[in-house]
Amino acid sequence: MIGIIPCAGKGTRFYELGKNYPKCTLPYKEKPLIFLNVLWMKNQGCKKIYIIADHKKEKIQKIVNEYNLEAEIISPIDTSGLSTSVYSALIKEPESSVLILLGDLIVNSDIEKKSNNWVSTFTVDDWSRWCMFDSLENKFYEKPESKPSTNQALSGVYYIKESGSLKKSIEEQFNQKIKIKGEYTLSSAFEIMKQKFDYQNLDIIDFGTIEKFFANKRIKKER
Repeated sequence: MIGIIPCAGKGTRFYELGKNYPKCTLPYKEKPLIFLNVLWMKNQGCKKIYIIADHKKEKIQKIVNEYNLEAEIISPIDTSGLSTSVYSALIKEPESSVLILLGDLIVNSDIEKKSNNWVSTFTVDDWSRWCMFDSLENKFYEKPESKPSTNQALSGVYYIKESGSLKKSIEEQFNQKIKIKGEYTLSSAFEIMKQKFDYQNLDIIDFGTIEKFFANKRIKKER
């Protein structure tokens, strides 16, 4: 199994702080997020880990070097969405199972071994802000305009048992230029796959915005 940690965003939700530091380099419990994420992925069984970085990636590389992290930093093919970041690693490892972890999260629980693809979810009321997942219909709703038939939102961890299937689906996504609000989203690629997805609820802390970052420095709060 390979691990992919997308960290190619420009940190716009972190304002001035994000201009100078990738979110994954910021500290939690006196350690950079990316250090904790690489350690977690190794503990889940990832044999090779790719960090997808663009903005200020030299600061990520510095942490990788200082902590002797067993991870390779690669640049995304472009920055037009999460699918492009993930694809940048898949073209290096076309045949493997893959675990994807967004770089602005901390996971405090181990994954449950499942035979199917799966996504991590949690319950939300503000469904329009999230990518929603209906496990009964096996359908994804990316920031829907009307209330979907589920209250489960994706929380940022994804497992695909055959990376080749995901790679082909993302290529089809690119060919058809399937974007949502101007971005190539992973949920669209999952839909193209037409495979069964399970879900699991992990203990996740979200550092996606500067407000959540400072709140979660002290208080545990699920994504």
